[in-house]
Amino acid sequence: MFKKTILKNGLRIITSKMPGMKSVASIILIGAGSRYENKNNNGISHFLEHMFFKGTKKRPTAKQISETIEKIGGQFNAFTSIDHMSFWTKVPKKHFKLGIEFLSDLVLNSLIESKEIEKEKGVILEEINMYLDNPQSYVSILIHQLMWKNQTLGFDPLGKKEIIKKITQKDFVKYIQNLCQPSNMVVSVAGDIEHRQIVEEVEKIFNKIKNNPTKKIIKTKDCQSKPQILLYKKDTDQAHLCLSLKSNEFFYNNSQKTVYQILNTILGGTMSSRLFTEIREKKGLAYYIYSSLDYFNETGALIVSAGLNINKINLAIKIILKEFNKLKNIKLSKVELNKIKEYLKGNMILETDDTNFICNWYGIKELFSPQKIQTLEEKIAEIEMVTINDIQKAAKKIFKTSKLNLAIIGNLSENKKNLLSLLKI
Repeated sequence: MFKKTILKNGLRIITSKMPGMKSVASIILIGAGSRYENKNNNGISHFLEHMFFKGTKKRPTAKQISETIEKIGGQFNAFTSIDHMSFWTKVPKKHFKLGIEFLSDLVLNSLIESKEIEKEKGVILEEINMYLDNPQSYVSILIHQLMWKNQTLGFDPLGKKEIIKKITQKDFVKYIQNLCQPSNMVVSVAGDIEHRQIVEEVEKIFNKIKNNPTKKIIKTKDCQSKPQILLYKKDTDQAHLCLSLKSNEFFYNNSQKTVYQILNTILGGTMSSRLFTEIREKKGLAYYIYSSLDYFNETGALIVSAGLNINKINLAIKIILKEFNKLKNIKLSKVELNKIKEYLKGNMILETDDTNFICNWYGIKELFSPQKIQTLEEKIAEIEMVTINDIQKAAKKIFKTSKLNLAIIGNLSENKKNLLSLLKI
C-alpha cells in the first residue's frame, strides 16, 4: 500500500512501507523531457540531467556528489526520457535521510556553471556518437522520428550535435524555471519507513519553495493514413529493424492498458513468445527480437524490434505481420492466456522484493495517473479479469495497415517501394 501527501506548493509525496527491508529507495520524478523541448533547444533535458551531477552549492564538484552516496555503499543514477526525468538513490535504511537530501540537493541547488557546461558538451557529443555507432539503440530513435515527424514526440532525447554546441547557462535557467517546479514533481520513497518521517524530511527542504506555472505539452496530431518507411543506410552485418503500430489506444490512463500489456507479452514479451519462437527458434533469422509498448499522455505505439539476417529481412517482416493477423483473426487458447497471466503476475510478485521497483511504480503512477493510483494488488486482480475476447477485440482495434511504420538500419539493397508492398495486415 501507499500513502500520499501534497504540500501547499503542489509537491506530491508518495511512500510505500515495506516492513523488514534493509534498503530505502527514493526517487524524484519531474514532468520534463524531449517532448517539452523545441527545435532550438532539443536535447536540453538530457543535458540538464548531466549538469545536475556536476556540482551543487553544498557539493561543488562531481567527485563530491559521487562520494556522498558511494561512501555509504549506496546506489544512484538518473535518466531522461521523452516525457519525464528521474533521479534516484537506493541506500541502507539508516541513511534514508541522506538519500532524500542528496536528491533534493541535485534538483534544487545545482550550480550549472558555464565552464562545466562547455566541458560536458564533449561528453554529450560522445554519447550521441555512441548511439550512432549502436544501430540496435539508434533504430529505436528513428522509429519515433518516423511516427511523429516534426512533432515533439519524435524528438531525439539526446538532441542534435549542432544544438548541443549552442546551449548556454541562460537556456538551462529558463528550462528549469519552466519545468522544475514543485507541482511538476513527485517524491516517492519505499522501504521500512513511516510516511510521517518522509513528509517531515521533504517538508524541511521543499516547503519554502514557491511554485510557479509550468510549461504544458503540445499534444500530438495523428495525420497518418498509410504505411511509412525510413531507411538509414549503414555498413552493418545485420539489419536492425523496428516495425511499429501507432495508436491512440496506447495512452497512460486507458482502462484497457492491461489488455494491451497481455497482448504485447503474447506477441513478443518473452523467450517463449510467438515472435521469438517463429523468427528465432524456428527460422533462425534473428538473435534478438521482442515487442514493447510505448505509452504517453494521449497516444503511443506497439513496437517490434529485431536484429535480422540482412538477406532475410523480407521474410521476417512477412512473419511479423502474419503474427499480427493471427492475433487479430484467431482466438488464442485458454492455455496460452493463462500462461501469460501467470508469467506477468509472477514477475510482479518477484518485483515486490525490490524497493527501487516499488518507489518507481508509485512515483510514475502519481506523475501520470494521479486521479487513480493503481496498487500492485489491483494490477494483479486486473490481469486475472482479462478474457480471450478482450485480447482479440484489442487486436482488431490496433492492427491496422494504415498505422504501420518501418525503420531499418543496414546496408540494404531493397528499395522503399518493395518494402512498402509488404506492409499489409
